[in-house]
Amino acid sequence: LEVRLCVLQCFCEADRAFLSHLAQPEMLQLQFMSLHDEKLEMQEAAVCLLGRLSELNPALVLPRMRRVLLETLSQLTNSGQAK
Repeated sequence: LEVRLCVLQCFCEADRAFLSHLAQPEMLQLQFMSLHDEKLEMQEAAVCLLGRLSELNPALVLPRMRRVLLETLSQLTNSGQAK
């Protein structure tokens, strides 16, 4: 496994006390960068982690996740129209 993927997967399995540190605004910014990784596995692990973090800090995580979801849906819709 790649180191970055291993780290994100470990974060997904971390206890609530550790996740509370990752749910802070400055740390969330770094986690959201993982959503744009070139590897699909990294993106999946980032979604897993952000899902867990949304339980601790929904006001910061959920609006951003919604924006990313809408962007992804738009890209999928537009890629189908180009054919």
